[in-house]
Amino acid sequence: MVQPQLSQIPLRALSLLAEEDEADCPDRILSDAVRDCVEPSCVDLMLRYADTFAGQGLDGLSPQKVAEFAEAFRIEGSPYAIEVTQWLAGEYAFNPACLTD
Repeated sequence: MVQPQLSQIPLRALSLLAEEDEADCPDRILSDAVRDCVEPSCVDLMLRYADTFAGQGLDGLSPQKVAEFAEAFRIEGSPYAIEVTQWLAGEYAFNPACLTD
């Protein structure tokens, strides 16, 4: 896990999903996972952009949006926000070579 802070969120969401009788509300599960993992000062920021990040990914964002989002997360400064800022800067680009010997 190259993003140790952010990796906590989907792991927590999986845990919450396993505890549910029915997975009828994935948005609530994500929201609860973010609230459980992220510092309170950063929760709203993370939730505000979660759908955009998941739906568009980094490649789907215009340079202007990347700069806007990066500034918002840079100002926040939490460990989670720092990892988002690094992702927006392209520091976590997937390299398919890592899947081979």
